[in-house]
Amino acid sequence: SSNFSIIEGLQLSNLKSAGIRMTYSNFNDFKNINITDTQNSLDIDGSTANNFSGLFIDEDGYSSMFGCDNASIVNSTFKSYILLADSDYVVFSDNNITSVEGIGVEFFLSKNATLRGNRFYSNDRGLFLYKNSDILVENNIFHNNSQYGLFGKPFPVMTIQNNTFTKNGNATVFDIFYPVKLRYNKIFDNNIGIYVVDRSNMEL
Repeated sequence: SSNFSIIEGLQLSNLKSAGIRMTYSNFNDFKNINITDTQNSLDIDGSTANNFSGLFIDEDGYSSMFGCDNASIVNSTFKSYILLADSDYVVFSDNNITSVEGIGVEFFLSKNATLRGNRFYSNDRGLFLYKNSDILVENNIFHNNSQYGLFGKPFPVMTIQNNTFTKNGNATVFDIFYPVKLRYNKIFDNNIGIYVVDRSNMEL
């Protein structure tokens, strides 16, 4: 474990196991790190209050963060899948998620996350939200994602506001039983704007 460290300005490439692997480490700052040609780019477990900024993760890897409360991920580029699971009070903002084959970003079993100002461009699937609660998705751009921009499955209380959805297969897809607030979004030039595949409680 490591606490209160600053890791900055690294180029990590062609690693056999992981780019960054961290367990039970808290209050660290990771800045301006490129991870390429590495299958498991980020492997973070049980670590809280870590900040990641200026990351570049190429298309060869994937990233996973489990039990990482109070993390922030900002101003970074992901060209491969990132999963945040059982991680509460996460801030995911001002990132580029582009050209991902499959899901770009997935949040699972997490609470009180904020996703703000991100750009989901030219992925198969943009943002997947599953069994989370109290999630805020605002001021993001979802453009040219071939299957969907945003997909939400059962969760209580989710707010999706002031986002822009253009040229996606489906702009938004919901399979839900709990209240959702979908408001002040711009949805145009998609195959389907709002696709509700099961009964829902949605406020438009």
